[in-house]
Amino acid sequence: MKKSSVVFALCCVLMMLVPLSAAGEQVDDQPADAETMEVAEDESSGYTIDEIAYQARSGVIPLYMSPNFYGVAGSADNLLMLNDDIGVGFRIDAGLAYGVAVDDEDVAVGLRAFGGVSLKGEYRFGSGAVQPMVGLGAGVYEFLAFGTQAEGDDVGVLAAGGTAFGLTPQIGVDLGNFRLAGVSYLIFGGDHFSPMFGLELSGVVQRHEF
Repeated sequence: MKKSSVVFALCCVLMMLVPLSAAGEQVDDQPADAETMEVAEDESSGYTIDEIAYQARSGVIPLYMSPNFYGVAGSADNLLMLNDDIGVGFRIDAGLAYGVAVDDEDVAVGLRAFGGVSLKGEYRFGSGAVQPMVGLGAGVYEFLAFGTQAEGDDVGVLAAGGTAFGLTPQIGVDLGNFRLAGVSYLIFGGDHFSPMFGLELSGVVQRHEF
């Protein structure tokens, strides 16, 4: 009779301990589940550099070379946007400038043409609808300089051309899909080819997210 009472008491104690241990395991598991949910939410809502987008932009640029030389150029940017701020890719430019200078009886007429492809990088500041930006292109340019100069009865002809390295620094502001930026064409090694400056108005013509 005593043995039976002891066995019965032990069974009662075990029955009380099993629910308590199960409840303890459930309490221990809850923080892990909550932490897992928080991590999953962070991963789903966070922005990473892997969200790359392709962006094509084209523009027109009135040019200034000297008080007697003016022209126009066209541009096309093809960039991979690594995030909202950083873009890398290439740029295509082509332009034409024309000038006439009159000094007493001397008349000079000039024509300058260029075209080139450059590697380009740009950085945009901020993430709003208005974003200041800076950019730099470096590449190879084909150029042509042609001119005539008349001094009395004498007429001289100038013709020069070739290939040279060039830089295209840029600074401006993005207004949504549109951009207004100052741009310079610095072509090195090109005789009779002075630096040109312009105000570029461009817009996004294509955008594709990967």
